[in-house]
Amino acid sequence: MRSTGELACWGGIYNRISCIQGQPCPPSYANLAPPPGTFRQATCEVAHCCAVRTDGALSCWGSDDWPLAKNPPAGAYRQVSLLTQGGSYAVRNDGNLVRWGGGGGAFGSLRPGTFRQVSAGRFNYCAIATDGTLACGGFEEWAGITPPAGTFW
Repeated sequence: MRSTGELACWGGIYNRISCIQGQPCPPSYANLAPPPGTFRQATCEVAHCCAVRTDGALSCWGSDDWPLAKNPPAGAYRQVSLLTQGGSYAVRNDGNLVRWGGGGGAFGSLRPGTFRQVSAGRFNYCAIATDGTLACGGFEEWAGITPPAGTFW
């Protein structure tokens, strides 16, 4: 992210190594151009990116392998994080967690409460609640993840 809030993307994403090795680059991996505008936070994973605009709206772009991940729900958000399996998590301005994109029901239910930040991994996520405690969830096999007790910033 530039100091002006505009985004700049470069390099390759998931499976671009085959393009470098002389094979044709799949068109679904070539869409790296970020949307125009100004942003306050951005994140990328292996196949797509999402960013929070200065007005709180979300914009997502990247691979067509996860088309639902590129269609975030409307609303005003403070922060976004992406799973490497095409799923996306965000914290609305009211503190509620939202999930969309890949993974469907396999990624479990969202934890109740209000949150200030979420961080997604390959198959799961953890979020910092407004009271500073942690809540984690995700893929059913990993749903038993127990975060440490205490408060976090």
